[in-house]
Amino acid sequence: AELLGARLYTGPMFVKYNAVLRSFTKAEFMVKQFKDLCADNLFVTTLHAINSAFIKLSKLQAAQV
Repeated sequence: AELLGARLYTGPMFVKYNAVLRSFTKAEFMVKQFKDLCADNLFVTTLHAINSAFIKLSKLQAAQV
């Protein structure tokens, strides 16, 4: 699930996932964009899978300074 979520995030679904996350700022424009793009679908499970994938990927390499 994490691999699939990460793969979806690197494609055009990125726009929808970010619209969901940005709608929580309560900025009127962001909320409208979310409603237009996502029809009130929060993609909860997918966003959790993406977050989990990013956490696991972050452990593979130390941050470069």
